[in-house]
Amino acid sequence: MFIKRYSEDFVTTIKKDAHHNQIGTFYYTSDLMHKITTRILEIARYDETVLLLGETGVGKSKIAKIIHENSSRNKKPFDCINCSDPELFEATLFGHKKGAYTGAVSDNPGLLNKTNGGTLFFDEIGNLSTKLQGKLLTLLDDKTYKSIGCNENQIADVRFIFATNKNLRAMIKENTFKEDFYYRIKKSEVTIPPVRERVVDIVEIFFKKKECLNQKYGKNIQTFEQSLIYLAKKYKWPGNFREFDNFLSGLFQWIPKDNKIITREDILGTIENGYFIPEESGVENLSNVYEKISGEQKNNEYASLKEFLSIQEREYIKQILNLNNGNRSVTAKLLKISRNSIQKKIKKYDLKTNSNHRLVI
Repeated sequence: MFIKRYSEDFVTTIKKDAHHNQIGTFYYTSDLMHKITTRILEIARYDETVLLLGETGVGKSKIAKIIHENSSRNKKPFDCINCSDPELFEATLFGHKKGAYTGAVSDNPGLLNKTNGGTLFFDEIGNLSTKLQGKLLTLLDDKTYKSIGCNENQIADVRFIFATNKNLRAMIKENTFKEDFYYRIKKSEVTIPPVRERVVDIVEIFFKKKECLNQKYGKNIQTFEQSLIYLAKKYKWPGNFREFDNFLSGLFQWIPKDNKIITREDILGTIENGYFIPEESGVENLSNVYEKISGEQKNNEYASLKEFLSIQEREYIKQILNLNNGNRSVTAKLLKISRNSIQKKIKKYDLKTNSNHRLVI
């Protein structure tokens, strides 16, 4: 059976004509993320509030750190406050004087003071009560605040970045999120797409992390069969890149020490033996993915050699075009065929492209 395998040399060759693929610890090769990271770097230059939207695990905290590191405030502190704990939120943010309330046994300057001149990241802003949203709105408008137990105003010289995985517009209609606060924090708004819209970035992440994982678990994995790409495309990854990181860790733990290529059996073994437990909402979906993989491979066993090779050639060309953001010249070079030949094969296999001539995954 012909099996597609992806080598690091292949990915490196693609990068010669691909977008810059790393900012800090944020990896990407997709055209979609190139556009988003270009905008993020542009936003970083301006000292405005930022609202980051996206599902759990897409990397919003990493993006917030990237904005800080590429801003004029990058020499000053960066810190994060989680908005899910309302009881500690005010004391953590504004600080308090000793004896201001039961348990305040000493002065606490608060994060606004600690990050003075720098950047403060508010994670899960959608969990904040409307009362606390109102206090933040005042802070954003006046740039001043008072520590708990203190009557003296302090100046807040801080850049604010907010993030949530919730639909704030829907919350406004439900009166659980203040409309004026929403428009105050969304001066620059960026939506970070989920894994299922950035499949090609998974290849980049694999090759970036494999040496570290090899060293950590004593393995020598170098590449993978197409089953990994198939899984990446078909499984919904409700936990996004955080879940994919857990999957890779489990995979490298399970695979036998002498294996160099990740196979379908390795992926199945990782899941069946509990080295990776999918998110509850995706278990049935993941099972269906592997039923389909098995079914397709079974059907292919009864296809003619010509039909089988045509199926494989079409998928192989499509994968390389996708990984290379639809660049036909580079794809032809990688496949060691002429550009005219790749054009004919794209037409033969009816590989559709969008208006930007990027292959649709």
